[in-house]
Amino acid sequence: MNPNSRIWIYQANRILNDQEATQINELASQFVATWNSHGAQLVADIELLNNLHLVVSVDESHKDASGCSIDSSVRFVKALEEQFNLDFFDRMLIAYKDMDVVKLVKANQLNGQLNGESLVFNNLIEKRAQLENDWLVPAKNTWIANFL
Repeated sequence: MNPNSRIWIYQANRILNDQEATQINELASQFVATWNSHGAQLVADIELLNNLHLVVSVDESHKDASGCSIDSSVRFVKALEEQFNLDFFDRMLIAYKDMDVVKLVKANQLNGQLNGESLVFNNLIEKRAQLENDWLVPAKNTWIANFL
């Protein structure tokens, strides 16, 4: 994908097992193959990272994602929630790395598990290139700092 591709990151409320991850990746491939904006095929990708983060990418240098196409991607994510008993829209759930293991905690239940240097996933990034350097960052550089 183009590094300037627009992205949306949906974080599940639990780490998925490998079988679930495989199924979700297959369903995502099927969805992307038909995803369009006003009848024009989008240059897009959906991938599940860390068995937790669903990353939706659209290369808008070819065709912009319209409101209707974005709505259809949200419907796809909602269908995954239903099928796999997940919640991809809990914005108070923080994913972080502890000794190279991804863990989850509610922002209001931190109890000292994180400090300003703890590496957290900043799911507010908007460009594909940011996945490399701006996604996993110290908590002090994110909205999570308010809960430390």
